[in-house]
Amino acid sequence: MEKIKSYLKKNLFFVLLMNYRRIFIQKRNLKKYDDETAVRKIYKERLGRELDLDNPQRFTEKLQWLKLNYRKPIMSKIVDKISIRDYLTEKGYGDYLMPIVGTYNSVDEIDFKNLPEKCIFKASCGSSMHLVKNGKIKYLWLWKAIMKSWLKMNIYVEGREWPYKDAKRGIICEHFIEARTDNKLKDYKFFCFNGQPEFIQVDVDLLKDHRINFYDKNWVLQSIRCQFPNSDTDVKKPHNFDLMVKFAKDLSKDFPHVRVDFYEYDDELKIGELTFFDGSGFYNFHPDEYDFIFGEKIFLK
Repeated sequence: MEKIKSYLKKNLFFVLLMNYRRIFIQKRNLKKYDDETAVRKIYKERLGRELDLDNPQRFTEKLQWLKLNYRKPIMSKIVDKISIRDYLTEKGYGDYLMPIVGTYNSVDEIDFKNLPEKCIFKASCGSSMHLVKNGKIKYLWLWKAIMKSWLKMNIYVEGREWPYKDAKRGIICEHFIEARTDNKLKDYKFFCFNGQPEFIQVDVDLLKDHRINFYDKNWVLQSIRCQFPNSDTDVKKPHNFDLMVKFAKDLSKDFPHVRVDFYEYDDELKIGELTFFDGSGFYNFHPDEYDFIFGEKIFLK
């Protein structure tokens, strides 16, 4: 079954079909449910329990509360993979941005004849919507169709993450990053609470055999599993760990919770993105106690 799922995720015809299925469901659910009804319904379906918004204690509950009650307009700029580049540059982090090929408002703006041998296209407002170019594009029409479907999606509807509601949808193309010493690119995700990094999620081999480990702020491995299996080997503390902590504190100080993501390759540090609702607030923690441990770090006003 896992092999079948892996194959379907790589089959572009299937991806396009599922994208338009998502668009249809988004349009239907937007008319059918208000925000609170939607998050209660999804929470019950995903996690198998009722959502407590009156006295939220869990991390997953508090993220739903924040979706419905915490609004800062700047968050819409931050969740956009294109406009966050201006935000980070204004805050003095321009040298730590991922190198890009270009940004586009439509597929027609992309010059497919003059792309690098390797690069990665991403939806500017979305998660897990990407296409990796490695050599000649075999089905260009299919690539274009998939990217056009990205621009029709409004992922706000799927988890009611309000910052995406009115965000401008576009496409960004990044240079493909490969470490010379270890080609398994690692993504370091700092879970921050009122400017204090507390836990780090490390994603290993993102595009192939995706694995995840969790560490505390002292880089002690935690017995947490969610979304993907744990890595078989312990992950070495990154060379730029202290700098990551410093940047994460600065970038998270204005919010009750935000996840600050970094990439490191050949000891070079880059900022990935800032995420306010990890997994849209539907993480299924194993063991369950970590849902409460993470939740204790968020103070609601």
